[in-house]
Amino acid sequence: MMKKLIRECPICGNDYGEVYKTIRMKLPQDVILPDNYEVVTCEKCGFAYADVRGTQELYNKYYDNSNVYSMDAVLRKKIIRQRDKSRLEFIEKTVEKNARILDVGSGSGALLILLQQNGFKSLVGLDPSEKSIKNLEKKGIKGELRNIFDIVPKDMKKQFDLVCFTAVLEHIYDLNQCIEQLKKYLADDGKIYIEVPDVEGFWDGKLPVPHYFNQEHINYFSNISLDNLLNKHGMIVHSRKSMVVSDVEEVEKTVAVMYKKQDICGEINKDFIAGQIIKKYFDYIENNQKQSYEKLLAFIAGRKVMIWGTGAQAMQLLADKPEIVNHVIGFVDNNAVKVGKKILGISIFSPRELLLKDMEYPIIVCSMQCSADIINQMREMSMKNEYFVW
Repeated sequence: MMKKLIRECPICGNDYGEVYKTIRMKLPQDVILPDNYEVVTCEKCGFAYADVRGTQELYNKYYDNSNVYSMDAVLRKKIIRQRDKSRLEFIEKTVEKNARILDVGSGSGALLILLQQNGFKSLVGLDPSEKSIKNLEKKGIKGELRNIFDIVPKDMKKQFDLVCFTAVLEHIYDLNQCIEQLKKYLADDGKIYIEVPDVEGFWDGKLPVPHYFNQEHINYFSNISLDNLLNKHGMIVHSRKSMVVSDVEEVEKTVAVMYKKQDICGEINKDFIAGQIIKKYFDYIENNQKQSYEKLLAFIAGRKVMIWGTGAQAMQLLADKPEIVNHVIGFVDNNAVKVGKKILGISIFSPRELLLKDMEYPIIVCSMQCSADIINQMREMSMKNEYFVW
């Protein structure tokens, strides 16, 4: 269905596009982002994105006050090691060890720490999280407490040979302003390294819908659309690498590109692939989810249950299948930031509280990347609860 869109295409500015699916979520009470949107492709350039009502300021506020990535390094060590190793290899082929490198949205600092361990000396991390910056400084790496949209300090303008922006651009509402901000940090002969999930890999991985489409992931890039965005701002491809990260629970493909400056802005080429992939992916998920939901209802069997996991996977399940809410007596999460809060008026408990309070209700394990870790944790804690992996 073609319609006028709420959010103009973040790349070309067109406001008509084709709608593929409506994403609905039941978000925790303290999440300020919209809880629904339509997945669309731009009629003019073919870019796939979330037609969500918002502003960049709203998303800045969410990330500035969020600890959503505080658990990543603990729960996803294997995947992080694989990704950062691939990133290291790509960077080593592009710049010398004495290169001045800025990692924007440095998060846990894993990439910068790995670069430091492999001989890179001039490193800076930029992140809105005070905790992230303190972790960097403990490792002897300079940290800047700010987000990409803050005013660039004079002593940081045109200072860096390489600006890294990995796994961030898919979260950005105002893509054009973001690229212009990145360029301000770049030396005249510097390069920008951007890495994003590859929309063409959605079909390869066939991961649950919330993995790709949630309140945070609002842009879905292909090589074509990423090039369109950077070309528009006077950046062309220096080198490109396709990365595939595999684990027991997921296979994820990313677009990784080094861009360099050019004197003129490039033309926009229409992306005909993204829409085809997204339609194929949603059709596949819809057909397979029917059987999974029947098994879930059989597991619940009218009983009171708990849901372990409070991320996008659980939030979309509750939105898509609201009848389940009547059976949920509590949520479980390892993240101390979430424990004690409520979703739909239902409390979030720590795993330890389940043992102390003898809460032996059946558990729906609802996590995109950590279900195996959760099951292992239940065994290590000698928990007797029945469980079902959604």
